[in-house]
Amino acid sequence: MRLARQLLLGATLIDGIGAAPVPDTAVLINAGRSTAAGPRPAVSWPANTDIVELVAHCHRGLGTLYATVGQWEQAHAALTTAIEMYRAMDMRFSLPQTETALAQVEG
Repeated sequence: MRLARQLLLGATLIDGIGAAPVPDTAVLINAGRSTAAGPRPAVSWPANTDIVELVAHCHRGLGTLYATVGQWEQAHAALTTAIEMYRAMDMRFSLPQTETALAQVEG
């Protein structure tokens, strides 16, 4: 189950009014609304926040895509990277799904 509060990490923030893009940001979402955004060190969040590391999710998505088109070596590498990132960040929500995808790739 996803929490009502999420923290998106690793995105490039574009404000839409002309300021320079800010790489590697944190965006705090509370009940579907952005309540804080900025460089990672500038944003604080409560301990019970569901953290979504966008780079790890990109690796997971690439792994799934590679598996779909039969590029097993690339799928294995991308999914393994995603799993390592999820474990390093203690992201228990996404880890089992990614481990299952890797097991399917390994056949």
